[in-house]
Amino acid sequence: MKLLVLALCLQCVLSLKFLAFNPLFGSSHVNFINKLADVLVDAGHDVVVLASQVDDAIKLKSTKARVVHVPQCSAAVADKELLDDIVTNLWRASDPFSMIIQFHYMMTSWIDQCNATIHHPELLEKLRAEKFDAAFSETLDPCGFGLFELLGIENRAVTQTMAIVDGTHYFT
Repeated sequence: MKLLVLALCLQCVLSLKFLAFNPLFGSSHVNFINKLADVLVDAGHDVVVLASQVDDAIKLKSTKARVVHVPQCSAAVADKELLDDIVTNLWRASDPFSMIIQFHYMMTSWIDQCNATIHHPELLEKLRAEKFDAAFSETLDPCGFGLFELLGIENRAVTQTMAIVDGTHYFT
């Protein structure tokens, strides 16, 4: 019996609390972060997924982690048609400069969503109260790393579903 109590106590002591920033854009990216969160939950950790709705067409699939959802901002809703066109045609651009211009418009929408996330009523206070040990996000949307800084989370990890780009190490 004492061994069982000791084992249960060790589980509580050894578990960490993670924040996973998951911008809802691109199903494969969303699923990747959710799978990482599920692996951590299965290992006995407490995980909160912050799901920021960048694209309303992307739905958050089930995860074992707790989820905090931030709705899509009004600017992204207003630009939906333009953004859908960009996402559909981004990789079909005839030259790199038009691709860069399209990417710029897409990033402007992501910045608007990041601002909406950071200014979402009481979100920062609620997340600070969680006292996270560590946080992780993809470099696809750097908003997560700014959010981690605002929350005072010192232990951060970068996840990648694409080829690593120069400068990625600056996020950690």
